[in-house]
Amino acid sequence: MAILQSFLEFPNLSAVVNSVLSDDDEDSVSALLRMAAADEHRQLPVRIEGYGECVVPSYAEAVFKEHFRMTRSTFQVVCIL
Repeated sequence: MAILQSFLEFPNLSAVVNSVLSDDDEDSVSALLRMAAADEHRQLPVRIEGYGECVVPSYAEAVFKEHFRMTRSTFQVVCIL
């Protein structure tokens, strides 16, 4: 029960606990709350602005094919579809 109490600090998780908590379901609720807390603390990956517009066009044909597993012309056809 101590694990569940620690998750009650998250305001959006307390509603979940109150709605599904019972003595029989404590393990299931603990697992659910751990997953929700992990999702809440997830960091978004770093994105490079203009990567597709600036960096990718500068790839040599062999490097482009190595990264995307298709030729540049095939990629252009797929984009049109």
